[in-house]
Amino acid sequence: MKQDYDQYTEQDLKIWNILFSRQFENLQDKASTAYTDALGKMKPVLNAHEIPNFDKINQWFINETGWQIECVPGLIPVDDFFELLSQKKFCSSTWLRSMKNLDY
Repeated sequence: MKQDYDQYTEQDLKIWNILFSRQFENLQDKASTAYTDALGKMKPVLNAHEIPNFDKINQWFINETGWQIECVPGLIPVDDFFELLSQKKFCSSTWLRSMKNLDY
């Protein structure tokens, strides 16, 4: 499976911006300094102003950590999930919530 970045709409970008901004703010008094520092380093590839592009993020991850994102259709079997983790691949789907389900 591959991310089709061109499929995202302006509405998707608005939703991503809201979700990212909320979570970023929520983490400020909860996450470790190492985590927030890593978010700062990732700002060119992970920020509120653009939906994450897995190709760009994977370049960053591979160079910095040796890990990468693996596109999956949604929930996958546990064995498949842990097999991918053993290969330093973190599972992610490509869909975003709708505005109606934003707080789900």
